[in-house]
This record gives sequence, structure tokens and C-alpha cells, in this order.
Amino acid sequence: LQATQNDPFTFIVCADTQIGIASQNREWETELAYSRDAIRLLNKLQPRPLFCCVCGDLVDMESTIFATWSGGDAAAIERCDEVQNAQNRDWKATWNALHEDIALVCVCGNHDVGNRPNAATMQRFVAAFGDDYLAFWVRNTYNIVLNTNLFSDPTDAMEMYEHQLAWLESRLCYAQEQKASHVFVFGHHPWFLYHQDETDDEMSGASAFPKEWGESTTTFPDRYFHIPLQYRKQALALFEQYSVTAAFSGHFHQN
Repeated sequence: LQATQNDPFTFIVCADTQIGIASQNREWETELAYSRDAIRLLNKLQPRPLFCCVCGDLVDMESTIFATWSGGDAAAIERCDEVQNAQNRDWKATWNALHEDIALVCVCGNHDVGNRPNAATMQRFVAAFGDDYLAFWVRNTYNIVLNTNLFSDPTDAMEMYEHQLAWLESRLCYAQEQKASHVFVFGHHPWFLYHQDETDDEMSGASAFPKEWGESTTTFPDRYFHIPLQYRKQALALFEQYSVTAAFSGHFHQN
């Protein structure tokens, strides 16, 4: 994809294919069918997009999220891991139908590596889909893919968080030195929902559970979706300093 031409081009951003979510991972053909429909439409686009970035939650099952619902013991974790491995395989087999001229970029979401990621959960993603953060040129545009799970909760991976943050600054500096016409950032979590200085305490909204789960008064609070302020500020300061054009995300199923 690397080039220096200034010719216009298009790319696709999608997110939360999350195969298995509707049935709570009893089956995932439902979501695979949605992906097949999307891929058919993408393959028809002319001019053809140069890449398609799926901004996280490729699959739904992740053992650190779901094992506690299934007993929390080693056997439950093993069952969850087996389901996630199967979902990863089926996801890749399905998205292999994307036209070969459209590069596929896979971003990790919390359902891929956990709400509190660690070295083991991220290695599972890397083994299945490749690097959890990376950067690439498309013509004169520089594109940065981040593992925003490390910004959401780096408690169990602080060294990895700090390494990615330093890497991010180095990539932004490089893009500026190379006079990139645009810098785009891709991740799973939105940096904020309403304004860049929002705090958890002021987040009063909530999102309903998927209707397929049945009637429930339980909701996802808005604070579940954004990056905590202390980590958000570090990234946004770099975005402003190095004139990032736009940051794309998924996770917040209401947008």
C-alpha cells in the first residue's frame, strides 16, 4: 500500500462484527451472515477501496469476560477459549472473501482481548490476526492502528501500555517529518462520547442490552464505552500536537 501519490482514494471503516453476540455464543452463523452481506457490498464498490479497517470486537467470546458467567473455574475458561478459537477461525474464513485488492486491517476490541487485557489475551489475538497495533502508509496518508484496550484499562499490562504510548508518539513524529497529508487513527474504544474532558461521574446515560437477550432492565452505562480521562488526555494531547486528522472507533453500539 505504501506510495507517495496524492491521488484521492477511499477506505472503509466498520466495527463490532462480534460474531456470537445475539445468542450469547451458542451460535454465530447469524452474525457471519451479516458479515457476508457486508463483504458482498464492499466487493461491489467502485472505485475499489484501498483498505477496510474493522475496528474491534471481531468476535464476542473472550474468556476473561465470560468465564465468570460459566463458573469461573479452569474448565469454564478452557471452554470459553475453545469457543473463541472457533469464532476466530470462522471469522477469518468468512472475511477471506473480501476482494484481494482491499487490504483487511483487524483491530482488537475488548471482546477480543478482554476488558482488562494481559499478555496472554493479547497473544491470542496476535496469533490469530496479527499485530495489536501497527502503522502503514496509503499513498500520502499515514494510518495508525491502536490497541485502545490498553488505554481503557492497562492495570494488568502497564508496561505494554507505556510501550504503545511511546510508540504512538514516535509514529506521529515520523508522520510529521514525512509531511503526511493526513494522519488517521483507528481503535476500538471511542476516546470520548460527548466532549473530550468528560468524566465518569458526569456520564448519566445508558444503553439497553441487545433485544435478542430478552427483556431486561440491566443496561450498559455510558462510562463503560469511553476511555478514562487520565489515559485519554495523554493520547489526545499527542493527536493535537501532531495534527491528527481523525480518529475512528467502534464499541459504542448506539452510533
